[in-house]
Amino acid sequence: MLLIVLLSHMENEYKVLRLVLGDQLNMQHSWYADQDPSILYALMEIRTETDYVWHHIQKACAFFAAMEQFAMHLQDKGHQVTYIKLNDPFNQQSIAANCDGLIQQHHIERFEYQLPDEYRLDETLKAYAKHLAISTQVYDTEHFFSNRDELGLFFANKKGLLMETFYREMRKKHDILLNGKEPAGGKWNFDEQNRHKLPKHHKPYPPLLFDNNVRAQYDRLVQAGVKTIGNINPENFYWPINRV
Repeated sequence: MLLIVLLSHMENEYKVLRLVLGDQLNMQHSWYADQDPSILYALMEIRTETDYVWHHIQKACAFFAAMEQFAMHLQDKGHQVTYIKLNDPFNQQSIAANCDGLIQQHHIERFEYQLPDEYRLDETLKAYAKHLAISTQVYDTEHFFSNRDELGLFFANKKGLLMETFYREMRKKHDILLNGKEPAGGKWNFDEQNRHKLPKHHKPYPPLLFDNNVRAQYDRLVQAGVKTIGNINPENFYWPINRV
């Protein structure tokens, strides 16, 4: 998904275009450690992402609202951001077309993006970067403990493919739930206990709910005729859309 936000009326000299997808809203990413006025961050709401399958209306609104909040947060931190809304007249409704437009408009010299978690988008962006006449660079999303190749390399020369062994390796590597070299609690897992039924009178903790208004995002989706499933109260949306 993509966004285009608040552009300055001044003529800016951008050299790098960085694409941010809707599931890459991580302010802790190394991209944002420093402010560079020559870098333009682009987020977009586009039909190729809303239409490839039918999404739940709550999911679609949550994505758009979270993206918009993230774009504003980036701008507040001094980054240059363009946010393309679903109903913007210049929205070409695809990553490639919108990025082409931004590259041409701002005379961009380099295109950068983070590795998508979804195979479909991964192939789309690899193909797009390959056809560009300008230089490109791909970055890790930095939101997993392991990188993309680590699992395959770990099992490369092993006969068994037990995920438990990889989880243990990650805990050792990152020193998670360990007492020295031994697992916290004395065991590597508690699967046997986890298979037991809940006690008869067990009461689950109440969910943590929020109060967000996603009417603007909801209206854009409805007016565009995006097909969704499910229901929503856009004035009282109880899922989180930011880390505040």
